[in-house]
Amino acid sequence: GGGVGKNVGVGEGAALVRPYRGASEREQERIKGSKKIGTTGKGIGPVYVDKAARTGISVGELLYPEVFKEKLKNNLVGINHLLKVLYNAPAFDLDDIYSEYMRYAERLSDCIADTDIIVKRMIDESKNLLLEGAQGILLDVDHGTYPYVTSSIAAAGGACRGLGVGPTQISCSSGICRAYLQRVG
Repeated sequence: GGGVGKNVGVGEGAALVRPYRGASEREQERIKGSKKIGTTGKGIGPVYVDKAARTGISVGELLYPEVFKEKLKNNLVGINHLLKVLYNAPAFDLDDIYSEYMRYAERLSDCIADTDIIVKRMIDESKNLLLEGAQGILLDVDHGTYPYVTSSIAAAGGACRGLGVGPTQISCSSGICRAYLQRVG
């Protein structure tokens, strides 16, 4: 809602972060004590794990309530067991999460789109696209100071991967250098 759907598109294939992923990440950090990595605790890393394990849920699946609920149910069986047995943490309720995310679906439904097609069309029409990365190269999962890295590709090539375009379709890339050390953002 709110009219942003005309100007903002949320990729239907984008990974959907669920609250139990943040909880599991925080619990993993907690039991590591002084050896913790220092994650944000938002669940981004576990969502990447879900994607690789082919158990993730995409934004587009919000538009199909039955599919979303079934995947959510399947996810919760494993995560609730893990939270209880390994971390002695409380379980998550299927109906609570489902209701919350159906409200998100209602608000986002006009924005969810096949952004691959939109990007391809813009490139074919020689229109400009401005992309913004999130972290610096030393946080890159492959080229950073492992294991103290983010879960994603922070190098310029990550833009190609994220957009689904080849590197020859990116004509200009700029980097920002900070004059001070920082491990986040």
